[in-house]
Amino acid sequence: MTKEERTQKWFVKIPQAEKIPLASKIDMCKRVSQKMLVVFLLLLAGEGALLYLTNQGGLIDSLAEVLNQASQGAPTVNHYKGLALLGILFCLPGLVLPLALIHLLKEKWLQAEVDKVLADGTSSIFAPDYLVEDAGDDWHMMSEKLFSDWALDNGEQELRNFSLEDVKSQLLGVSMGSKDFVFLIPDQLIKLEQGHLVSDFVQVCYEEDTKGFCLDVSIADPASLNENVIYGTTDLRLEKVLAMLQELLEKGARLYKLGYCC
Repeated sequence: MTKEERTQKWFVKIPQAEKIPLASKIDMCKRVSQKMLVVFLLLLAGEGALLYLTNQGGLIDSLAEVLNQASQGAPTVNHYKGLALLGILFCLPGLVLPLALIHLLKEKWLQAEVDKVLADGTSSIFAPDYLVEDAGDDWHMMSEKLFSDWALDNGEQELRNFSLEDVKSQLLGVSMGSKDFVFLIPDQLIKLEQGHLVSDFVQVCYEEDTKGFCLDVSIADPASLNENVIYGTTDLRLEKVLAMLQELLEKGARLYKLGYCC
């Protein structure tokens, strides 16, 4: 089962989950699964401590004695299979409670993630008027094109040979708060058509106050890149940012057309 299929399965019974894009739901599943793992391990540790404290560990000694006696005998394959099955039966009761509890918590946590997105207004970028998928076949054709002369960096991972679909997924992560920013870094400095200045990176972040994206372009003299100046525009919707980044990726030399003035 792929992560996309698993994500769809997890959200089947979650109300209003269909309003959230798949990429964002994948990030939600990642956060919820991390919580589930922590709770599961804590419950197992708690059960272990309870068994140890019960009758001063007498129950554990009794179980160990049963397994020790069962381990005696001819070392055959069937013997080891029976011993493994017995061990599983002993552990099974201790797994039922943690598994049942995290299953219940999973749905509550997923619902909380969806409610948070819909309540804080972030879902406005997912409304039908702003869904890039509405571009139909044109979007799917564009989204499959790979850009090999740029790096897509979110601070944790750098992608090469990425597509517009990868850019969109990273932007959705930024809007959900799972990532702070996204950088687009060209392999070669981009020359502006006006003047001698160049750009060495573009950054996109999300502003909670305006519920919109902020796109910043680093502009500098090629002789002193460390003394760069950031030009940006704010309060952008998802489809607008994608359109601007697409133009930048395909026609990097025409930065002035993105609305920047140097």
